[in-house]
Amino acid sequence: MTEIRPDGEKFDPSRHEAGGSTETADGQLDGRIAAVETPGYLDRGRILRLPVVTVYRRKP
Repeated sequence: MTEIRPDGEKFDPSRHEAGGSTETADGQLDGRIAAVETPGYLDRGRILRLPVVTVYRRKP
């Protein structure tokens, strides 16, 4: 079994579960994963649990 910790990746709802968001002034971080709240798990190429993540959102 492999732990999935996608820190810094672009958020993809088919591969990640959003647990929350945090504001950023850096536009390059918008939509990227800020932190992993709960790691996901992969077993022999099959996803057992998606990671729950916090996603950066650009401040208005």
